Formats: sequence, C-alpha cells, structure tokens
Amino acid sequence: MDSATGDNQKEAPMPRGSSMFPSELFNDEGFRQLDDGPQRLFMWLWLHPDLNQAGVVAIQPREWASAAKNLSEAIIGDYAQVLRAQAWADYDDGQMWLRPFMSLDGALKSPSGFIAAARAVKTVRSRSLRWAIWEQFRNFSKPIAPMPDADQDPDGMKAKRAIGLNESVDRALLELSNTVSKPGVRESLSGAGGMPHPTPPRMGPVGGGVGAGDEGGVADASALCAVCGVNPARGGPVSWRPELCTTCVEAQKHPSMRRGAR
Repeated sequence: MDSATGDNQKEAPMPRGSSMFPSELFNDEGFRQLDDGPQRLFMWLWLHPDLNQAGVVAIQPREWASAAKNLSEAIIGDYAQVLRAQAWADYDDGQMWLRPFMSLDGALKSPSGFIAAARAVKTVRSRSLRWAIWEQFRNFSKPIAPMPDADQDPDGMKAKRAIGLNESVDRALLELSNTVSKPGVRESLSGAGGMPHPTPPRMGPVGGGVGAGDEGGVADASALCAVCGVNPARGGPVSWRPELCTTCVEAQKHPSMRRGAR
C-alpha cells in the first residue's frame, strides 16, 4: 500500500463536514465476518474527515496508525490488504476507496451531493481506480431538483436555482465521463483510445509485481469458473476474484456493491 505523494490536484474536493456510519453494516453478515482489526480500520476511515464524497481518502499509514496505541504502519498495511482481498476497499497510487460508500452514504441522492461526488472521482490519480469508481458511479440515477409551485415562487428565483442545479448535475456527469474515457498520452500517440488500458495496472500498490495468490493476477484464459465450473473465469487484471465468472462474482458480492445497486 502506497502513501500519498502530495501532488497538487485540480478541483480537489472539500472534505465532508459530518458523517455517520451506516446502520446497514452493523448486522451485515459479510461485514461481521471481518476480523476486528480490518473492521475497525474500515469504520474509522468511513468517519474520517478527509474522506471525500466518493468514498476516497489519501493513504496516510503513519497518521492512521496513531489512532490507537497498539497500531503500527505495518499493521495498518495488513488490515488494508484484508479489506481489499474481501472487496470492501480498493487502493492504488496513494489513495483508498471504500467501495460501499456511495451506495450507503446517501449523498448521491441530492444534486449537490451528486456533483460533489463526481468532482471527487475526477481527482483520483490512478486511472484503474478512477475507472472502477466510475463503473459504480454511472449506475446511479441522476438526482433532479424539484421545480417549486408558482404560488411559492412569485419572483421565479427558486425555479431559476433549481434549473441551474440540474444543469450543473448534467455538466458534472458529462465532465466525469469525458475524464475517464480520455486516453492517456501513449494511447493518443498510438491511435488507441478509451478505457481501460490494453494492459491496465492492477488495483494494488504501484510498482509491485503480481505475486502468487495476489487477486490482481491474471487467470488462465481457458479456465472455467471455480464455483459453477460451467462458465469461463473472467481472468484478466481485475480487482477481485478473477477465477470466477461474472455471474458468480455478482452473486458473492455484498448487495450494496452489485451492479445497479442504489
């Protein structure tokens, strides 16, 4: 797990003013199966003031380890690896994403929250991580600011604000879509474009090789799913369970992380 580099970023999102841990996770079977260390780290990061509206936070192992007397940077790294292996988090290039955050936080249900989250996704440095977040983000419905009744808006100012807010939602979504689909310099020169890369980096630490047992590894293209044994395994540089087919992967995910989750 890499620490944040501190590079300057454009349109850096503001941290949240307040937060609550979702009650849905307290009795969730999958969450209760986590050991206490990774579970506490996940809960602590969920409430961290630097976590943005997309559920992304800069990785700061030393600062995180200072949260309790018996923690160390090495222990924090081990906990983070568990969260990634269990599909509760992804991390790359000095940033960590809490995968269920956008589904359970509820911020994306409001126009202002949707705009803030879209801008937050744009600031993710890793193209692979940004694309993974976008894959979830684009499944959310666009929130629409309601138009006021005429008798409650005699000067038309409320209607004007609602129209402007809805236009901002559309603009934020378009800008984010353009950002994630924009090819890198190498792809632009070669004529190839769009996401993902022909050989996208894995979701784990930058600069590390894919070791035995690392779930960022590449599966045999001819292998069958390890669960159903019928459909071909997904393989490829995916962030979770390359040995399973797409159907079995979706079945094993927490409901908040399945395609189309709201």
